[in-house]
Amino acid sequence: MDTMSSLTINDMPIEVISHIMSFVESVNLYREEYVDISTDGTPYFVKKNKHGNRREYISGYSMIYLHKVREFNKSPGIKLLPAHLSQLSMINTSFNLACKPLWEPLYLLHMRKGVSFKRDHKPEFYKKKYLSYVKNYYDNIRKNLIDQLSLSDIMTHIKQNNSAQYLLQIQLAVESLSIDNPKKIYNVTDLLIYQEDGTETVTLPLRIDRVITHRQKAIYELRYYTTKSSRLKKKIEDIEKIINGL
Repeated sequence: MDTMSSLTINDMPIEVISHIMSFVESVNLYREEYVDISTDGTPYFVKKNKHGNRREYISGYSMIYLHKVREFNKSPGIKLLPAHLSQLSMINTSFNLACKPLWEPLYLLHMRKGVSFKRDHKPEFYKKKYLSYVKNYYDNIRKNLIDQLSLSDIMTHIKQNNSAQYLLQIQLAVESLSIDNPKKIYNVTDLLIYQEDGTETVTLPLRIDRVITHRQKAIYELRYYTTKSSRLKKKIEDIEKIINGL
């Protein structure tokens, strides 16, 4: 009796553990952004992420999302998703061994609409292929974010430069007392504008009130792009952690 009471799931045959785990359902579909659900509830991998955008997590679920969850729960086939399966495999050696054969039905369902290969493959084959798709998915997002960051950094430099040039003109106007003449035109030099092939230096003829307005606008936009760059850097770091963990 004491021996029977001390038995755990780890004492079961690996095949039995694997069978039990095949019935586990991943409840948070929205976080596994590279998997979407068709109208009939069948999960599929989003192979082509044309714009390199992430599906951001939102608090509260839309009616469309809740409908997909219901259909997913009613659909045939394995309900585990990759991240959940990977987490289960890290519990212990028994779970790791039990998880390996589950990559095959997962891959076939998400990537091949349930159609098997003509040749047999080891479980590692399916896991490696699936994770390669996940890596490519996040690589695409990472490249897109890096492009956005590069543009944001350029705009930050432009706004820093222009705000400084406007301030310099204001200071010169104050020192020369020409600021008292509201109709006087100042040629603000060394201003930068963005071009697809880089930045271009321009000169703007402005009254002092317009110089001040342009300075205020440049400061506002400088704060915007500085914040945007910081957020993009954080997103890139998060993506790189995911990629390095695959």
